[in-house]
Amino acid sequence: MRFVPVWQGFVIMVICILIGLLLSMTGGVVVDTIVTELDEQGFDDVPDKWNYQGNQNSMVNLFYVVVYIIPLLGIIIFIMSVIARQQYDQQEAYY
Repeated sequence: MRFVPVWQGFVIMVICILIGLLLSMTGGVVVDTIVTELDEQGFDDVPDKWNYQGNQNSMVNLFYVVVYIIPLLGIIIFIMSVIARQQYDQQEAYY
């Protein structure tokens, strides 16, 4: 019965990893298309004073941070469920 939290943590981890992979593949295509369209529209052909290239790079970096945080959260949840399964006492460990 005490294995259930570990199993639930494992399922959450797998789902988070799959969501991260799905976002990286599908969302990466969308971000690449947006960046390509902005380049083709001449978004970068402005003087340095009006250059928004930093904002464009921030959008791409923020997207990839979100893509990598979701699987990381799933792994952290799984590790926490494994740690919660192992209850330690001062004299002995209960498994």
